[in-house]
Amino acid sequence: IGLSDLTVKWTPGKAVTRLLFINNGVEQSFDVSSAEATAGSKDVTGITKGANEIRIQNGNLVRGKQNYTLEGDAYLAATDDFATSITNLSAGGVLLVAPCANIGFVGPITLTKSIKIRGLNNTSLPTIYVQTLPSLAHMFTLGTTLTSADSVVFQDVILSGYVNNVAGSKTRGVFDQQVGTCNVGAIKFKGCIVRNFDRHAVRIRGDVTQVVGTISIDKCVMYDFAFGANYGVINSSAAPATINNIIITNSTIYNTRGSVITYTAGAACQGITISNCTFNQLA
Repeated sequence: IGLSDLTVKWTPGKAVTRLLFINNGVEQSFDVSSAEATAGSKDVTGITKGANEIRIQNGNLVRGKQNYTLEGDAYLAATDDFATSITNLSAGGVLLVAPCANIGFVGPITLTKSIKIRGLNNTSLPTIYVQTLPSLAHMFTLGTTLTSADSVVFQDVILSGYVNNVAGSKTRGVFDQQVGTCNVGAIKFKGCIVRNFDRHAVRIRGDVTQVVGTISIDKCVMYDFAFGANYGVINSSAAPATINNIIITNSTIYNTRGSVITYTAGAACQGITISNCTFNQLA
């Protein structure tokens, strides 16, 4: 199964004769053999990437349907080098990470282009962590070549602040923009577990202009922040720093010291949206 392929499954033995994929009004039809219908499974190749509606059909009768977004420009297996894979990915590319993989790396990695790092599915999340405590003590740095049109997206992954993913030493955060200018359109966490960071998830605090258009957290579970130093989950604490919009939806945040959002300096935030969230154990 490749990056444009899927395995579609249904109840074995049901009368199924074809699969229909609809992408932006364009249809792709795949016949289902009697053996595949009996097995309740078909491998489908050459699917158009993007948002697809998948219909399981018996003739023209639709037995079931499912929306699925097919994306991916490179695949990261558990034995592949994370930093190299990011370097080799084209701007705007999607790096798919193997289910349940443990992805350790020497950080921080400087991100210089739009990128999405996504687990292959949302049920067997891979875990990403630093292998040794980096000198700047965080996972990723926003590079100076990023622009307001760029985004950094994490989806369906576990981001662990534990060094080597073992309880004990912790990195400061996913991002800790201590030095260097930056200007990025969005940092997004979707369907992620973000845990065990010494200070925060995202902090911008340099003495030069640093701008993040939007920080978005959706369908995430985030816990164990800021027990090393009291910075909360999202932090802006320097005069030249700006986070224009902060959006937290459908998420659970708990066991955290300090505020969920700490905005003590910088240009005023234009908007903060919190919707359908659960907060607990905020010290």
